[in-house]
Parts: sequence; C-alpha cells; structure tokens
Amino acid sequence: MILNLKYNILIIDDHPLIIEGYKLLLDYCEFDFEKSVITVNNSKEAFDILDNNPLFNLVLIDYSIQIYKEKNIYSGIDLAKIVLNKIPYAKIVFITSSIETFILFEIKSKINPQGIIIKSDLSSDELISAFQLIINGNQFFSKNVLTQLNKIYYDNKNIFFDYKNREIIKLLSMGLSNKSISYKLGISISSIEKRKRKIKEYLNLNNSTDHDMLVKIKELKLL
Repeated sequence: MILNLKYNILIIDDHPLIIEGYKLLLDYCEFDFEKSVITVNNSKEAFDILDNNPLFNLVLIDYSIQIYKEKNIYSGIDLAKIVLNKIPYAKIVFITSSIETFILFEIKSKINPQGIIIKSDLSSDELISAFQLIINGNQFFSKNVLTQLNKIYYDNKNIFFDYKNREIIKLLSMGLSNKSISYKLGISISSIEKRKRKIKEYLNLNNSTDHDMLVKIKELKLL
C-alpha cells in the first residue's frame, strides 16, 4: 500500500497579494513530499480551519491579523497558541511588518516559533532560502529581529521586559484604567503605580503623564 503523503502548509494573512507572493516563493522550495497549500484571509477562517483540519506541517502567520473577539483572537500570537495546542509538531513562522521590540519579544517568549521574519528584511531570493531552512528543520530569525532581541537579552537592566511591566504598558496603550489592569493582572493599584514610576524614571520622564510615557515608548519602538 502506497501512502499519499503531503506537506501541508497554511498561510494566514489578510493581504491576498502577499499570500500569492508567498505561494510563488514556496514553489521554489524543495519538499520531501507533494506540497499542499491552504490560504485564509482572516482570523475566523483561520480558527475554523485549525478547528476542523489540524494537519499542517508549516503555518505562516501575519502578526497583525484581523481581530476575532468571539474566540479571543487579537493577534497572530493567539492563532499561534491554537496551532501549538492542536498541532504541536507544526513549524510556525511569523512574517510581520512590525519591528517593535515589544511585539518581537512577545512572539519569541510566548511562541518560540521556527521563524520570525520582518518583511522588509529580505529579498525574494533570501525569503526562499529562509523558507527552505525552516522546512529543513532549522530556526530562522531575520536581521532586524535578531538586532531587537539582542537588545533585550544582553541588557539585563532593561525593565521593559519584566513580564508584568510589559503587560501594564500594553494594557495602558489599549486604554485600560489602573483599576481594570489591577483586576486583569491580579496586582494592586499601588503596585501598578510603583512599576509605572520605575519605567518613567528609566525613560527620564519623572513627573510625566502615562500618555507621555507611552509616546516615548513608541518613539523608541518598544511598543
């Protein structure tokens, strides 16, 4: 009996032209088995596919995918968690336009994917080579991803990457109040204020507002 083995790929991106570009580049890669590609344009379609057909070897995910509140999907990270739960053997690759250190750190720490690629980092030929490395079982991070992550791992004094500090900043940027953040993170309001003061001191923004702090963090591409 001959098994009809396939290398199944799922591409999740809300830009149809980008999806077609990835499909074209994947045609230049070498696979041990016949390649099968499924594409989806939004989080709902992605959730439905993963819920009903969790048999993918490679999943390409855009971080800034459309929100699907009904299933608590607010970014590509939430979709990647579903992939990890349903298909633990699958290779996950994030391809994103974001170069914000916070986002890249969140992807690396929460998912540890097979690849993180910033779209502007690679030419078409380089992206083909990156895909091939990942298909062959290697991990690949593009140039600016490595640069941003190295800022974190080699600066132990960088208080931004304490987990609760990151969550506080992220929730503040979403417009949540201290009371709401306290409830969500399970820490006191006084603890939140203390952490914010330390962040402001680090940024040389003593006696400034939360808005000033968020503006500065965005200028530094940390959010």
